[in-house]
Amino acid sequence: MTRVLHALVDRAPTLRIHGFPWEAVARWVNRTADTCRSWPRRFPDRWAKACVEARDRAEVDPAALALATLRSLLKSNDVDVQLRAIETALKVLPRRLG
Repeated sequence: MTRVLHALVDRAPTLRIHGFPWEAVARWVNRTADTCRSWPRRFPDRWAKACVEARDRAEVDPAALALATLRSLLKSNDVDVQLRAIETALKVLPRRLG
């Protein structure tokens, strides 16, 4: 594994833990989504280690976990859940518009 691939495989779990789909990971690392999806299978030891490190970093930052949860609620199939998530986001997230 090259140093570049090593760095990309290490970065991908952080994005996944924060709720990004494989397609977003792929855009970030400039690879295809299928390539990124194959990394846990192709590099199981490296992937597992990177996941543990990403989880440890995420647990240090409760705001990141809250945002990941909110992000998943915004993607819910239940429109009522989506609306409550939007209301919550508008109340708690910093205003960056206007």
